[in-house]
Amino acid sequence: MLHTGSIIINRIKIGFNSIIGAGAVVMRDIEPNSKIVGVPGKEINKRRRL
Repeated sequence: MLHTGSIIINRIKIGFNSIIGAGAVVMRDIEPNSKIVGVPGKEINKRRRL
């Protein structure tokens, strides 16, 4: 899930069930079940698997 204003730089893979927070700047691949926030985007914790 991408929130408003998030920016994806280059070609990256976003893992299943991941969230990228509003305004986050993502520059590398995201593991499944991750929550990413900030500039640059950093993982804050893992989500429960659906």
